[in-house]
Amino acid sequence: MTIHVGATVERPPGPKYTAALSFAELTFPSSWPKHNTLAKWKATAPELRCALVAPRGVTHSEKGVFRFDDELEERIAWFVGALEALDADAVIPTGSDLTTSQRDRDRFAAFLERLPRRDTRHIVWAPKGLWTTELSAPFGRKLGIVCAFDPLQDEAAPTGSVGYARLKALGGRQRFSEGLLFDIVDAMAQLEYAESFVALESERSFQEASRLRQLWTE
Repeated sequence: MTIHVGATVERPPGPKYTAALSFAELTFPSSWPKHNTLAKWKATAPELRCALVAPRGVTHSEKGVFRFDDELEERIAWFVGALEALDADAVIPTGSDLTTSQRDRDRFAAFLERLPRRDTRHIVWAPKGLWTTELSAPFGRKLGIVCAFDPLQDEAAPTGSVGYARLKALGGRQRFSEGLLFDIVDAMAQLEYAESFVALESERSFQEASRLRQLWTE
């Protein structure tokens, strides 16, 4: 198994990060960096594998989730340009407002058609709400995308050649202790993915991801 371990970060990481980790999940919750700015940064870290999380503004218009209008199309165009500038995988989070109805399935599929595909790029869907693994995994396979999961909480992991684990320190899990990091290693080792990604989000995500990478190597 090839595994990429990294942190969820709100700005492009610097040399200290790239010296320790080979993967980063980038999220820009309150800023929309220019494409040339992202391209210049990527040129400084060409070996770093990146995934870009779609901000809410890329998936939602004033009418709702994946309800297309001119402004939403402009924000989607920014996201597409950012993916290209970073040569990044795409992570698309959805919440409870994306229902399992056929109408919402069709709207989601229409959104995915706007994202450029290539053999080296994964399109990752991180569903919440009514979308259990039993529902999201087969729909994701039909759409040709990867479904994200939490190996410490989800009862089952999606099948396929690529696994994408997203773990967030939240609620009763305020941080990733040494024991939890060992549990993540054990859980991922048991899965038969050819390629895996693990993104940790916490107040100490860089340190915890670095330790996870060390435990995996050991």
